[in-house]
Amino acid sequence: MDGELELWRAVIRQAIKDATGKNKLEKPYALKWIFGDGRDFNLVCEFADVLPHKVREEVCNRLKII
Repeated sequence: MDGELELWRAVIRQAIKDATGKNKLEKPYALKWIFGDGRDFNLVCEFADVLPHKVREEVCNRLKII
């Protein structure tokens, strides 16, 4: 796998971990980044070759929101 692609996927994995973890400092920032309307999240997903809605679904599933 391409090193740059893996780097961006690692960013997504860390955001999911932060959003679904127990760290009360990181969690709100990660959730806001993933579910907010910022352009950065969509851009990182594009670089990581993942669909933003799939990342959001994964977070919801882990938080048992759906």
